[in-house]
Amino acid sequence: MVDIKEVAENIFLIDNQLYSIPNWGSVYLINEERKALVDTGPTTSVNSVLDGIRKIGVKPEDINYIIITHIHLDHAGGAGALIKNTPQAEVVVHQKSAKHLVNPERLVDSFVATMGEHMMAKIGPVVPVEKERMKPVQDGEIIVLSDAQKLRLLDMPGHAAHQLCIHESRNNGIF
Repeated sequence: MVDIKEVAENIFLIDNQLYSIPNWGSVYLINEERKALVDTGPTTSVNSVLDGIRKIGVKPEDINYIIITHIHLDHAGGAGALIKNTPQAEVVVHQKSAKHLVNPERLVDSFVATMGEHMMAKIGPVVPVEKERMKPVQDGEIIVLSDAQKLRLLDMPGHAAHQLCIHESRNNGIF
């Protein structure tokens, strides 16, 4: 059973069971008039994420945005698989990394070379995201989820050169 927790008003942490380990990784659902999921986890986490979304009382088909903070496979490897269950969602991603979600071959090869095949098995197959479902963004763009919740996307290279941070206005929080 998947754990969820409301961590701020209308923001829910979903335990994505990263590498099949409870409380090891998470994604976030921002539940407003329009709905956004922050990160997906790897493909092996997709069922846990979908269960968490439903447990919150949201239908996966009501998700409008899947916002990827960076394309490392433990954060975004499940985007292509998850988008198949969220038919109206767009994948929001840093403009530098969109091409790697459309064609993840180089991303997967790099992961296997660094982490090994045994870790790739824990990630699961990386399904490409259709180019038409991608929304590449740059620093300062805003996504409006409701009158009280606007997400400002910030270019914040650090852990990854293509990293986005998200400032959410309702609680004045940052992802």
